[in-house]
Amino acid sequence: KSRRNPPMPYITSSLQQDAGDKLNFAASHTMKVAQKLFEGVELSDGKAAGLITYMRTDGLHLSDEATKEIQSFVVEKFGQNFAEKNKRNYFKKVKNAQEAHEAIRPTDIRRLPSMLAGVLDEDSLKLYTLIWNRTVACQMEPAIIEHIQCDIANANQSIVFRSSCSRVEFEGFQAVYPDEENHHSEEAYKVLSALKCGQPLSLTKVEVGQQSTQPPPRYSEGALVKKLEELGIGRPSTYATTIKVLEDRNYVTVKSSTLHPEFRGRMVSAFLAHYFSEVTDYSFAADMETELDNVSSGITEWKGLMKDYWTRFSKHCECASG
Repeated sequence: KSRRNPPMPYITSSLQQDAGDKLNFAASHTMKVAQKLFEGVELSDGKAAGLITYMRTDGLHLSDEATKEIQSFVVEKFGQNFAEKNKRNYFKKVKNAQEAHEAIRPTDIRRLPSMLAGVLDEDSLKLYTLIWNRTVACQMEPAIIEHIQCDIANANQSIVFRSSCSRVEFEGFQAVYPDEENHHSEEAYKVLSALKCGQPLSLTKVEVGQQSTQPPPRYSEGALVKKLEELGIGRPSTYATTIKVLEDRNYVTVKSSTLHPEFRGRMVSAFLAHYFSEVTDYSFAADMETELDNVSSGITEWKGLMKDYWTRFSKHCECASG
């Protein structure tokens, strides 16, 4: 048996990734819709209300009040054994994370997506549902998965085939996400669990398939946001705009939900890599973010930082123009 832990609540980067993968939203569209949910809409009772917390955040924490409300809702909706016994805290130390705001969550967990069906437009309702589901799930118990494995061999044990499958013993947080494939895994589990050790089996069919290694896939917008976060490049407020600039300037185009570099983008990249290698190094942006944080907190004096940077940068400019 194994435990499958619930997902972490959404931060800006993970929301953009999930909305891209599950809803086919561009990062910029995700932020546009999230902005509408944050600013609020007029509800059926005529009152205006903001539906989610601030959507530009790298903080994974939830307020104690919100956590208690979520756990209380889970007990009412699913039962006591589905609710996390204690507040589940999440930590994900990424480079330059400021964690100034809560994770993205509904302002009222009892405002179900179904209650907003006649209030929100289609995309807004989809994104709200995504956020609502994740917020509820993050404070629920882990799912318990039962595994089974069978080795099937010929008479002299020279050929061994292995089959394995699993089934959900306790849904836990997965109760929020109906598993469409769960029925098929249950059927496979029944077949394997019915086998006895030493039981003779008859071979009815052999299928041969060929597989080959595949190169890394192209970046989707969501995957690129994830990589930027890992490298410490940018902030929650800049991920979507950074990608939009690349598209607006025709450096990249989106084809089949993946980013393809254009000739102009390749030329600009080659030029910058040749003449401004320091600036285009992945660590430069992350280090600069750290230095700017130090300026903001009073550790570093900004004039000295700018002088040091400009001295180096101007040499690159002279080299490029000469």
